[in-house]
Amino acid sequence: MEIMLKNSCDKDNFKELKDELHPYTLDDLLNLKRYHLLNLIRYEKGWAKFITKQPPPIK
Repeated sequence: MEIMLKNSCDKDNFKELKDELHPYTLDDLLNLKRYHLLNLIRYEKGWAKFITKQPPPIK
């Protein structure tokens, strides 16, 4: 399972995953810089959570 949240997502989405996203908080999500995502990936040892920077749109 892979979940990517951006700062414009619904707050309820974060609240449903709050335990898995710890130590990240709702404020962390809401204050993400432009083109950044909060990622949550399930793997055999649990959950990996990290922030990534996406490339800007191609013009």
